[in-house]
Amino acid sequence: MGGVPSACPKMSELKTLGILAGSGDLPRQVASAASQSGAKVYVLDLDSSEEPWDASYTVLKCGLGKVGKALSFFRSHDVKDLVFAGKIERPRASELAPDFKGMAWMAQLLPIMGQDDQVLRKLISLFEGEGFTFHSAGQFIKQERLCSAEGSLPETYGADLALGRAVLDTLSPYNVGQAIVVCDGQVIGIEGAEGTDGLLQRSCDLIQGRDKKALFIKMPKSTQDTRVDEPVVGTRTLKFLNPEVFAGVALHREGVVVLDPEVFQEQLAKTGQFLHFFE
Repeated sequence: MGGVPSACPKMSELKTLGILAGSGDLPRQVASAASQSGAKVYVLDLDSSEEPWDASYTVLKCGLGKVGKALSFFRSHDVKDLVFAGKIERPRASELAPDFKGMAWMAQLLPIMGQDDQVLRKLISLFEGEGFTFHSAGQFIKQERLCSAEGSLPETYGADLALGRAVLDTLSPYNVGQAIVVCDGQVIGIEGAEGTDGLLQRSCDLIQGRDKKALFIKMPKSTQDTRVDEPVVGTRTLKFLNPEVFAGVALHREGVVVLDPEVFQEQLAKTGQFLHFFE
């Protein structure tokens, strides 16, 4: 399921890694994993926030339109392997301020603007045309995937899981999100532009007062290229999983990266919520 990523080099063989970093915990976890394996990490910081990076990484704060600057940054450090990691907000046209190379790329991206999956695939193609290779972030932190010790799915939630998966599969070609909330045979909410946290927040009000608690499901789209858009959950997600509203979590085993997996599992256990993986 999802796009087929390029073959990932062995961590011990990777001398440099470039990270195009958005917001969230994923970019720093990728950087940490690569650094611990001996690779030098170079970060193109695309996050609009001012969250600092560890001084051990070489970091360039850069806007999305500064393509020439980004290419020069990576080439000057002999970086050939790249990773997209974190959430990158879609900028307003007035905020791009592209350089000369950026304008050339924009001319190719403008006809497909608004179709996020196609834009991301085109970006990969443009970078590859410049001699770079893209990898899935999950390949670099695969040791962080939680693949065991999960509880079984309660029988009463089998139909809800089947419904949620069927809806997400059907919507995949339409560039709709990776997550859904289902309660007692009814779709409560589907992830949109607000992201997973926003989905969980708005779903709470719609579920409270029901006899049965809801199920949160996350999986990659069938058309998804995980090199640029990897489904991720972490401890931040749990802040919005009210145990009075949500019975548990169901994740695609190979298609969703779990950050801080031990903490993730422990917190769910403390609140009495189940964790289930499906193929």
